[in-house]
This record gives sequence, C-alpha cells and structure tokens, in this order.
Amino acid sequence: MARRFITVFDTETTGFDPNENHVYQIAAVTLGVEEDHVRELDEFEVKLWLPPDGLEQLDKLREKKPEVVLYDHEVWTAHGVPTLAGLRSFLGYLNTWAWIPKKSKKGTTYYVALLGGHNVDFDLKMMRGMCKRNDVFFPAEYWGLDTVSLFRWLAVMHPNRKLPENYQLGTLADHVKVPLENAHDAMSDVRATVELIKYAWGSKEE
Repeated sequence: MARRFITVFDTETTGFDPNENHVYQIAAVTLGVEEDHVRELDEFEVKLWLPPDGLEQLDKLREKKPEVVLYDHEVWTAHGVPTLAGLRSFLGYLNTWAWIPKKSKKGTTYYVALLGGHNVDFDLKMMRGMCKRNDVFFPAEYWGLDTVSLFRWLAVMHPNRKLPENYQLGTLADHVKVPLENAHDAMSDVRATVELIKYAWGSKEE
C-alpha cells in the first residue's frame, strides 16, 4: 500500500505573472509510490471561466504564441466553472492526497500534498498567486518535484545515452517515445509528464 503520493499537475494560464494573470485550466494525476513502481490512483481536471481582463490577456498571448493557447470559448462556457468554485474543487482534491505533516503556529498538525510537474515551479507560482488573490490556503509543499531537473540528471548520469535537443515537454516525450497529444492542454501535458516519470523510474505501473 502506497504511503507516499506525488500529485503531478499542470496549469494553463493567460500569461506568466502570478499577480496579474489568470489560470483557466488545472489538471492532475496522483501517483502512489510503491516499493518498485508508481501506481496511478486518481485524477482531476477543471476548466475555469475567465473574467473580461483574463480574456484580453489571453488574446494578447494568442497573438504572440498561438500554439500555446487551446482555449475555446464555447467549450469553456459549456464545461467550465467559476474560478473560486474550480479552485476550491482542486484544493479539496489536494487535501485528499495530503500526507506531509506540518505544524501550525498554534502547534496543531496539518498535512500538505507533494506536487510534481514539468517546469513545476511556474505552476506552483501561478497557483500560489491564484490562492493569494482568492484568500484561500494552498495545501501543498512549497517545493515540487520537477521532471526537467530529473531528466537533466539522467542525461549526465548516463553518458552513453543521446542527449535531448532541449528539455521542453514535447522534446522529451519524443526523445523517450512517450505519447503527447494536444500539447498545452493541461491533462494531456500531465499524462505525458506521468509517462516521463515512469520512464525515469524504470518501472511499470501494476
């Protein structure tokens, strides 16, 4: 039975400033860490409605980098939820898989989740900014596990292996032959990241 959990997650955003830009999609897959493999235990995905300024930010981003914006207004209108409702839903999901103990200022014990991802510091930064603006607690460890760092280590530790051209998610997916469909869709990116983790682990899900 797994005693440790890694929640691999990704966000899609209207830009790169945690104080100004909005998150419009969150996806996650939680892995249970077993003795010699990782097991997929649960998953989460939510689309968030954007306010007018968020739509303006997204239009500007689309002009500069159209390939990174898969937002479809009709899809998000039909299947999305208000920002705070979606955020609370994700935080509830994280609480389900929180296992790292912390002490509050009053001395009581609470638990936070351990998050992982590709360039995870960016997603953590955006989530902290989102939680701060909405005045809610983010139940996650401050640091995260990053597959970029993981594959840089692998490249150096195995000098006989061919180096990837770069460490972007799509490049690494091609390099180790794991599927990546609909890049820049949060759930597609999460699933590709999970496959990279399994590859690096050298184990198979059971």
